[in-house]
Amino acid sequence: MDSSDSLEVMEAYMRLVAPQDLNGIQKNSLSSKSSVRISQNEEVGRYLTATRDIAAGEILLCETPLVIAPQAGAGPTCLHCLKYLHEPYGSCKQCSAPLCLETCVNKYHTQAECQALERLGEKDWSLKLIAIVNAALTPLRAWVAIEENKSLSPLIMTLQSNAKERKKLPIGAFIKAVIIPLLRDRLGQASIEDEFIHRCCGVFDTSAFKIETVEGEQGRALLPLAAMMMHDCAPNSDHWFSEGKFIVRAALPIKYGEAITISYTVCLIGTQSRIKHLSITKLFTCTCNRCKDPTELGTHISSLRCRTCKSGLVVPPEINNEDWQCNECQVKLPQ
Repeated sequence: MDSSDSLEVMEAYMRLVAPQDLNGIQKNSLSSKSSVRISQNEEVGRYLTATRDIAAGEILLCETPLVIAPQAGAGPTCLHCLKYLHEPYGSCKQCSAPLCLETCVNKYHTQAECQALERLGEKDWSLKLIAIVNAALTPLRAWVAIEENKSLSPLIMTLQSNAKERKKLPIGAFIKAVIIPLLRDRLGQASIEDEFIHRCCGVFDTSAFKIETVEGEQGRALLPLAAMMMHDCAPNSDHWFSEGKFIVRAALPIKYGEAITISYTVCLIGTQSRIKHLSITKLFTCTCNRCKDPTELGTHISSLRCRTCKSGLVVPPEINNEDWQCNECQVKLPQ
């Protein structure tokens, strides 16, 4: 699928998203009256931009996930509601998958998934099996969703996956050696092609969002529109997940034509840690204003208290492997 086709797929999806009532907070129509639109250029691909000047606090998106799955490799997780489970916990009467002891509100564990997991023939799931199955549920749930609604296939497949690059990495080897045999041989999903599994795992690792709720639900959600937001280590939006909806709000005033940004990593860690995390999980090196500033926009999150003068801050270098330097006494420390 070329760039023009993928852009058309995303724009068509955007027009189909119905207006959402955010419990009386604000009604937001993601249509011709939306405050955001999909833009595209050769350097960064597709991304969301503001169609007008937006005030801080305005709701930008309210999107229902296409697919929700447990965190890859997570421990005991209820497959119905995605709550982390502590001993003792229940199990599915048909496939023995981990479930809450009480009745769950959400029902993510479908009959099709249950029938597939029943093929494992395991009555007491080990922690190792639980972690592997949770990783395999990403492509399995996506496949089940596509089987129920074929129109989802081009939408999911147009999302960035980095599948080609990932095949050369340890994660690619793990998918080939563990996830593909589990799905095709043990779960009886021979119709799922290897390329789909690699691509779907890549889509979730690259484009999905981690969700957590006060009720204890935690997992990964596939959100095509939200995935169009560009990364920035000092983003102009924030987001949360509530009552089955992923909501994005302007954290700062956003000018007409400006990109809507979000952080793909943890904001409260230093630059070197963020860059390492992004390079491993998203396969790119961030060059935002915060990453280029040794003081991290004056926050000094990466800086260290100087042991020589006791009052200055030892600031990391602009270039890796150079010496760190105190901003008061100028003493230098090796990397």
